Amino acid sequence: MKIVNLTPHDIVVIAEDGSEIRRYPASGQVARAKTETVVVGEIDGVPVTRQAFGDVQGLPDPQPDTLYIVSMVVGQALGGSRTDVLGPDTSPAGAVRDAEGRIIGTRRLVAYADVVEVPRGCNCGSGHPATLCPGNPETGSDYCG
Repeated sequence: MKIVNLTPHDIVVIAEDGSEIRRYPASGQVARAKTETVVVGEIDGVPVTRQAFGDVQGLPDPQPDTLYIVSMVVGQALGGSRTDVLGPDTSPAGAVRDAEGRIIGTRRLVAYADVVEVPRGCNCGSGHPATLCPGNPETGSDYCG
């Protein structure tokens, strides 16, 4: 499975113990959503706006065995229309921050569609993807566990 990071930053997935699970380097290509801002009023002398996200640019067409990591804005702009798109979880439970409060990583990725084609791991507990599992010759199983 190929995973392409279409954000301007490396995406670092960090385990609970602080170790780095995976790093997805920025690909150099960035997917962006067109943003329309409309002033809807004013409160206490401060303008209040509403933002609507429109067309997405820089997102390749779906490719076999490929997932794309995008920003939350792009993921939401797609409105669940792409099952090959994920984003870093920057929620309070997902974001990993340094001592100054800056996000330095995430605990997990977020799906923006109801069904995402995520390869499942082998049931042996080794953590390798099922597609790389050597199988179990004793049982004839496709999985080594």
